[in-house]
Amino acid sequence: MAQFRLLEKDEVAAMQPRARKEGGDRRKLIAQTYRAHLQSYEPGDWVEVNLDPDDNRDTVKARLKRAADVLGIKLAFKRTRGERLRFQIQ
Repeated sequence: MAQFRLLEKDEVAAMQPRARKEGGDRRKLIAQTYRAHLQSYEPGDWVEVNLDPDDNRDTVKARLKRAADVLGIKLAFKRTRGERLRFQIQ
């Protein structure tokens, strides 16, 4: 028959997912950074973002849109190729 045992507190603590907390902190820091950058511009400004080779273009664009939404700003993206994004602060 199967045997049961109560896990010790340190065993339970070792099973807790730490990556989520660290990942959440990293996401918050990235979001704060994007908002800080957007706050430094004024309506009508054009901005170019040069992507690092490990950046995903769609992810960066989504982060920019999300940061702009939080700040109540609209962004108008211009089509670009390569490792850059361009947009205007509306």
